[in-house]
Amino acid sequence: MWSKVIDNLMLYGDFILFAAFLISAIGIVAMYFIRFINWKSISLKSYGILIGLKPGKLVALSLILVRMLFIWSIIFFSTELSLTHICMGAITTLLIHICIANVRVLVFDLLFTVVIYCQLYVSYIVHSYLVGIQMQTEILIMQILVNLFVILLSVYSVTECVRTIAMQKLGQGKEIQWRSVLQHLIIVGMGTLMAAIPYFFMHQIDTLTIHQDLFQYTAEGRTDYIGTSVITKSEKGCILENNEKLYELDATPLYFTNEKHIILPRVVSIIQPELSLFNRVSNMSEVYEEKGNYYVENEKVTVKISDFFLYDGRDTYLFFEPVTISWDNNYIDLKPFSYITVKYNQYIECFNRETEEYSVIETGTCKVTTKMACGSIVNLSTDIISRENGQEQMLFLQPNLLENLK
Repeated sequence: MWSKVIDNLMLYGDFILFAAFLISAIGIVAMYFIRFINWKSISLKSYGILIGLKPGKLVALSLILVRMLFIWSIIFFSTELSLTHICMGAITTLLIHICIANVRVLVFDLLFTVVIYCQLYVSYIVHSYLVGIQMQTEILIMQILVNLFVILLSVYSVTECVRTIAMQKLGQGKEIQWRSVLQHLIIVGMGTLMAAIPYFFMHQIDTLTIHQDLFQYTAEGRTDYIGTSVITKSEKGCILENNEKLYELDATPLYFTNEKHIILPRVVSIIQPELSLFNRVSNMSEVYEEKGNYYVENEKVTVKISDFFLYDGRDTYLFFEPVTISWDNNYIDLKPFSYITVKYNQYIECFNRETEEYSVIETGTCKVTTKMACGSIVNLSTDIISRENGQEQMLFLQPNLLENLK
């Protein structure tokens, strides 16, 4: 494992060399100005304190800036936090404090670094939700705030380390400054909250616990999930945990045993032909029938709905009324809560919820259609809906771009 980590760290060789070159260039330019300007600038005076430092302290200064740039690169490129990043940060921090040799600064800088990495982890979770699932303004603002706090905290950490180096050169700062300690603790507390609040918020909207038996029907057959299941949103869709096993769910709906009730593992569009409405239904949403009425529970909002069907933006349709699927001179009847996947000019796969029969039928080159109770005809081969008034409309291929069903 460690050899792999070392190999991955070598990938940052160019980045480290660039950072070292940049720091050296800044140092040379700064020393040039210090030589010819009579300390009129406060910033130059501050830098002047660092002139003549021992090599170890200069190495520490360089590593402090390298670590900050490394953290910023993770933010700006929305990189998934991995063991390599953690090792890079840990090794850099260790080398910094070997050179600085100040226990008090070591404690707080380690706290700052841990908080920063927690925030980077949360930022990636939020970013994955925005990119892979759906864009929401409040969650986007949350990510911006977390990233901004990471930047500010990394700058503050650099400032404190540099200040310690300068104070050591001046022979100051040996006694404990309780005001500074309190300030550090407040900042660590704020940083922890900035990581914890988004994490628990995302965990709440990303996890669904079901205490009933579920099953799923695919070309491979029926898969039963007995007892309690925990469904978690992922970048690609949903992960289901059942009896200590993990299952990556495809677009096929999850059915409640002995109930007219399903869970959607992927984002789909909901089409109401009679009202000419197209909306988005998020993954982990539920559709169920109660006393002859249909309800969609979408992001904790329950909507009563009728005359509709679902489309995943690719090949799969879910119907909630009896429909007849026809092609050439062939047909097949499907009952409510059934689904069909149509591969253009190849074959169809369908699951009839009432009979629990799964069929794969070769169709060849043909047009697969169905007519709904409202009179609209859906071409399942070309994903086009035709209304009774003659209007035709292409179904949306990216459901996540539609307005959310409310």
